[in-house]
Amino acid sequence: MTDEGSTGGSSRIDLPEDDLESRRVTWPTVLGWISIIYALLGFFSNTCGTASLFLGDFGLKLAGIDVEGGLEMPAWITVSTVVTGAIGLILAGVLAVGAVGLIRRRAAAVRLLKFWVVATICSVFIHIVLGFLAIDNNVDLQLRIQEASVRMIRERNQEISGQELSRMGMDKSEDEIRSASTRNILIVGGLPMIYPVVIGFLLTNRRRASQVESWNDRVV
Repeated sequence: MTDEGSTGGSSRIDLPEDDLESRRVTWPTVLGWISIIYALLGFFSNTCGTASLFLGDFGLKLAGIDVEGGLEMPAWITVSTVVTGAIGLILAGVLAVGAVGLIRRRAAAVRLLKFWVVATICSVFIHIVLGFLAIDNNVDLQLRIQEASVRMIRERNQEISGQELSRMGMDKSEDEIRSASTRNILIVGGLPMIYPVVIGFLLTNRRRASQVESWNDRVV
């Protein structure tokens, strides 16, 4: 007697092969989580940067500093700040989506991240150019804020000396403010370019590129 009756009715289930090689590769997970954190920082900084354009005057008044003429800037600066802030939020979203896909070993996520790298570097260059175009307005604004701050301090403490104001950094000249603004535009404005360059270098590495080619885009 055979066991054909018991075995004939059974169905064989083929399980997908476990890609142990991709599991051993840890750089997508590490880079993905770092990118998620960077994207969250991007959401925060772009939101705060855009909001400060409209809430800065209110914040100074709460501190007792009444700036002559307020913090109103030319229309083109307001529009460019809002537009670059919106672009920054979109790019942060693109980075977040690409980072999640990278953690899940999706080849499409690598292409998305490469797009993010190029778009972010271009955005940083545009931001730096706009910073130099608006430097005269920013210097004038900082001078007016400094004058309003000194006025507020003297109203609260009439005996304060010029040396004390100097120690507080309240006696900067126009040239000093312009020099500091130029330095900030180049250094602070250029810092956001570091991470995209790092990601671009890592994703174009030949060894990593060959690993990405072995991934598939099936949904899990």
